Amino acid sequence: MTVNARDVSHQTFKKELLERLAKEVEETSDVNVHRASRAQEKSALLERVVVPGRETTKNNATFPWQVIIAGVLFLAVGSVVLHLLAKPPVRFIGPGPIAVDTGVFEASSEVSEPALMCTPDPAFVMPEIKAQRYVALFADSFRTAYGRGQDDRVSFASIAKLLGLMVVVEEYDMDERMALREPFDVEGNGIDLAVGEQVSVQDLLGAAVVGSKNDAMMVLAQNFPGGVEAFVGRMNDRADDLGMDSTSVVNPVGYDAPGQYSTPRDIAVLIAAASRYQKLRELMTQETYVVSTGLGRTEVVTTTNSLLGSMEGIVAGKTGYTADAGLSMALYVQGNVSEGDPDIITVVMNADDRYEVTSVLISAVREGYRCH
Repeated sequence: MTVNARDVSHQTFKKELLERLAKEVEETSDVNVHRASRAQEKSALLERVVVPGRETTKNNATFPWQVIIAGVLFLAVGSVVLHLLAKPPVRFIGPGPIAVDTGVFEASSEVSEPALMCTPDPAFVMPEIKAQRYVALFADSFRTAYGRGQDDRVSFASIAKLLGLMVVVEEYDMDERMALREPFDVEGNGIDLAVGEQVSVQDLLGAAVVGSKNDAMMVLAQNFPGGVEAFVGRMNDRADDLGMDSTSVVNPVGYDAPGQYSTPRDIAVLIAAASRYQKLRELMTQETYVVSTGLGRTEVVTTTNSLLGSMEGIVAGKTGYTADAGLSMALYVQGNVSEGDPDIITVVMNADDRYEVTSVLISAVREGYRCH
């Protein structure tokens, strides 16, 4: 029996690609059934890849146009795989194990502090928390310290941007320049980008993280392969990867809409995950960012997180506001584990004053628990 060289080449390529996909699934979510399902879907798609020389007529005669189309598809898929293999890994940094109960991340090799043992102080009187929903967790174990409505599905405003910003850090070239493709209503929060005004991905990222600028986020979404719809789809994939089972996104900016929701507990997972991206972590602790456009225009963006500069130990934070979400905020604060001061994650939704409520929650954890 004669073995066709193209068949052998295809089988080798297909095996390597399947191994690559399997490795990706294993690394990103060892416990997530969603990823296993996605791997099966990808394998099924691979079975339908057209192979040069395989498509024949009933009398096994190969049509030249079929060979040409199959060859183009084969080369296109191959170039994507080579790009993935060549792309440098995104740098993740500590601190410590995050979202242990959901299997999101393992402990960082750089920071391997053991989880503190924390028990509530029976003498502590819990202050009033002026927010409709909230949760405060110990970041090292992801155990809940305090919460109310932490599993309720609610709109989560601009905090939703974090799902897309992780995709940008992973898949975009920071030096690439792109522009708004279509007019977009920023609803009062933008950097006044005109259609066609070129800005680097790095500056768009800075504007979206530091100032939560809606038009910067939309430019990143519009220029994703497949457009906004594909970008939103990737945001939902990322939520699935993180085990955020009660989260759904239908727009990249965070506007209120049917199907746009999360829970305080899922948001805690999200801020913990975002803090592991070095670039996002740096921007989330930056008070200002200067954006430069291709028109020679500069825009100084100021952080929406008023706790920066007034609270020590902030690792990551994201604010949000819409009519449905109200004043909302997610914050990750690093403590001094050696002195029994735990790392804390807080999420407040529909708060009277999100900064005050967040500060009260963090103090309540530190004062209401004895950790060693």
